[in-house]
Amino acid sequence: MEHSGELHLVKNLFVDDDGNILAETWSGVVVFAVPKSSVGRPHGVAGLNSHGHIDLPQLPPFIEEYEKLAPPGPDWAGKPVRIRTTGTKTEVYVCVMNSYSNYEWVKLSEST
Repeated sequence: MEHSGELHLVKNLFVDDDGNILAETWSGVVVFAVPKSSVGRPHGVAGLNSHGHIDLPQLPPFIEEYEKLAPPGPDWAGKPVRIRTTGTKTEVYVCVMNSYSNYEWVKLSEST
């Protein structure tokens, strides 16, 4: 991971009513804004429950699951997806550009 400047250890994270994240470091407080509509939503920022913990259902899966493959194209290039086939069985695909400059899905794995 590349970065410029010094990294600071974060002591506490808080989210105010406007959706701003307050990061308390050992040397001060840093504020950055997050749209409130993204708090607690997939691909957004996890919200905190009344105990100040992130509820596990808010954490996005490592690879998103879909019912079927979308048509391959540039929007999917390089993005792995899980497809539920039958029952609990899933398959993992990734969209790539082939030697004919067309996009296609390639199966990476499947469950037993």
